[in-house]
Amino acid sequence: YQVNHTLFRPISCSGNSKPYSDTIFVYQQKGGFLKSTYYGGNSIERHLSGLVADDGAINMSYHEINKNCELMTGILQV
Repeated sequence: YQVNHTLFRPISCSGNSKPYSDTIFVYQQKGGFLKSTYYGGNSIERHLSGLVADDGAINMSYHEINKNCELMTGILQV
């Protein structure tokens, strides 16, 4: 399963997340390792890193600093 150089835009989020339709995620993948930068929305500095399983399941963690200078961190499963 490959998402290398794929662009994504969130369409919905659950829990504490605040989706911004102008946020774009740019993924880079090397084997089972995945990383992403993203831009737009309320964030000024952000990164994702994760692992891709053979069945395409993705487990990631993220950290970002928003425009209010708050540090946000979390775990995502796709």
